[in-house]
Amino acid sequence: MSSFYRSYHSDLKIQYANGKLHSDITRSIPRSTKQRWKGKNIQSFWAPYPLKENLPDENQLQKLRKENARLKVLIKSLFYLVSIYRELVILSPVKSAHVLTVKRNIEVLLHFCNKNELERVIWRYLPFSFKQWKSWSHQKYCFNSLQGHCRRQNPQQLSIREQEMIKTQCAKREYDNWPLSGIYYQLLRDRKINCSLSTFYKYCRLLNITKKHLKISRKYTPYRANKALKVLHQDITLFKTINGVKHYIYVIRDNFSRAILACKVANEYSSNMARQTLEEVLQRFSLMREEGKLITDDGMENKGKLEDWLNKPGLLWKKLIAQLDIIQSNSMVEAANKILKYRFLYTKPIADTRELIIAIEQAVKSYNQMPNSQLYGFTPNEVLAGAIPDKCHFRTQISLGQKQRLKLNQDFPCKMVCQI
Repeated sequence: MSSFYRSYHSDLKIQYANGKLHSDITRSIPRSTKQRWKGKNIQSFWAPYPLKENLPDENQLQKLRKENARLKVLIKSLFYLVSIYRELVILSPVKSAHVLTVKRNIEVLLHFCNKNELERVIWRYLPFSFKQWKSWSHQKYCFNSLQGHCRRQNPQQLSIREQEMIKTQCAKREYDNWPLSGIYYQLLRDRKINCSLSTFYKYCRLLNITKKHLKISRKYTPYRANKALKVLHQDITLFKTINGVKHYIYVIRDNFSRAILACKVANEYSSNMARQTLEEVLQRFSLMREEGKLITDDGMENKGKLEDWLNKPGLLWKKLIAQLDIIQSNSMVEAANKILKYRFLYTKPIADTRELIIAIEQAVKSYNQMPNSQLYGFTPNEVLAGAIPDKCHFRTQISLGQKQRLKLNQDFPCKMVCQI
């Protein structure tokens, strides 16, 4: 059994010797310890009391008390100042909504400083001015809003239901490979939200939902068709499965609808496979006797058998080489290659050719059913079937949603009192 030594303060010993120690404390002290204290002189208890001749006079004591009180205020003020900075540094740059989240701490800090004439010193170290604070402190902050605005006074913001819908839908596993714009238009189509794309992006930022993408500035006007299945893009891309086999994927994409029309997996690199892929597409959509343009790069797979077949009498399709016959590149189908690989193929392990073919079929099906921002919310399959992309297609729906939102937010049963 372990034992420990208990020590007592000298002042407690002196109080016991003088009979001034409280009875409850006295009972907690062992009897042997109290017996030992009784046999000792009070002067033997060590106590760091100064000599009488070294004691300060009353004026000096009063001055020390004031300095100690001021020091306590400074320490407390420093504590609140550090706590405010700790929260604001994370939220940098400082805005009115950020300051309102630490409003209570700022008020406590200013309360201590105003009483002790330290307000001028404090304003030197706060990351905002006195005028800014006066302006911000009168604003109302509501914890039921992502922006901190009262719903009754600012009913134009998205409702609680719409906020939760954005949060839950963007987290769905089936949308992992979708861009935010695709998710937005899908929610519009399902009538789960009714807002503009910029508002959707804004609430995604407030909810910390981001999907980074690279934007490249264009130096020329993109090559665009005015009808589906009139301009096709063809290219080839490589993909290696886990078993080490290199596969060539022959891709054809429609210019107008942006639909991926073909994605053929092969183990050989040849113009004959490119010809077969194109022929299958033209036969499937009954385009053998229609006029059209095929845009390719200057690779060897786009020559030989493919060129011979396109030059057959009666075939009205014309081949154009990107950046030679036209100034534009073949980026339309190159973008499709990246979409297939980086959003669908690289995201999961693919063991062999059989699994690759299955993954490609699922990827093409998912992509062609995904709402596209370039098509203003229509899917490639819909545009391929004859739908015309319309920028104003969802305008009426969004307008009605705004009116309904005003009523929902004005009638919101808020149980919190907004800060003033």
